[in-house]
Amino acid sequence: MLTIYLKGMWFCLALIAAIGLQNTHILKMGIKKNHVFICCLICIIGDVILFASGILLIPNLTINFDIIIKILVIVGALFLGYYSYDAFYSAFKKNETLNIDNLSDKISLKKAVLTTLAVTFLNPHAMIDTQIVASSIATSIDSQHRILFYLGTISGSFIWFTSLGIGAKLLSPLFKKPITWKILDFLIGIIMLFLCISLIIFFLQYFKYI
Repeated sequence: MLTIYLKGMWFCLALIAAIGLQNTHILKMGIKKNHVFICCLICIIGDVILFASGILLIPNLTINFDIIIKILVIVGALFLGYYSYDAFYSAFKKNETLNIDNLSDKISLKKAVLTTLAVTFLNPHAMIDTQIVASSIATSIDSQHRILFYLGTISGSFIWFTSLGIGAKLLSPLFKKPITWKILDFLIGIIMLFLCISLIIFFLQYFKYI
């Protein structure tokens, strides 16, 4: 029983620990102290919903993943491409600094919530991981024990996003200089561009175009 639970937890941590769309968003929110724990909570709730679908629901259904993958890749590639462009634009055109006490550095709660929802539920990598990868592993687990695997994944999500939110807030003093922001935005741009290209390659390989 404990082994299945731990398997779920480590599986989740392995998926979300890699730098991606959600993590870079939480990192920025934490550095700017922009409603970071609300954003982390939304990410955790998102995982509760998505993993429930991928682990507890989908393995019991007969479903054509090809259509889902095509939609995810098209929408996701456009989304990641725009995110990459925006990050590169910020790196080369903006001269951003962080004034922790200046309210102009902070965004509204509504915008923070909507952006977090977007990077959670419009994130193609998150969808593929939670709906396809997780469901494929869940099918190898006896149905009566899948709930333990699911609870393990949720525990992993809570541990990761809570730690990321706290860690990001501690980095705030480093971002009072424009060059630090430029470096971060440039790295985010590269990461998002890499994810966009990897998504397209995944699409071409999955449908045997290459």
